Amino acid sequence: MADPTAQQTLDCYKERVKRAVDEKKDLESKVESQSEQPRWKPTMDVLSCMKGIDVVISAVSVSVFFTVQLNATTDS
Repeated sequence: MADPTAQQTLDCYKERVKRAVDEKKDLESKVESQSEQPRWKPTMDVLSCMKGIDVVISAVSVSVFFTVQLNATTDS
């Protein structure tokens, strides 16, 4: 690019995207590992059978469900 500021901005953006992709892969790996634990495996397996639901979406769904369930229990 002819404009140094534009090039610097683009380089910064590319670096941030690369870092985000790497962090996402790391997080997915950790979630995958946790999903294999006996406590979570049956639930994660069932959710992952649904079309379009991967292990990360399953983990988010389970954590939201348990948070709502916990809040409902403590509010009573």
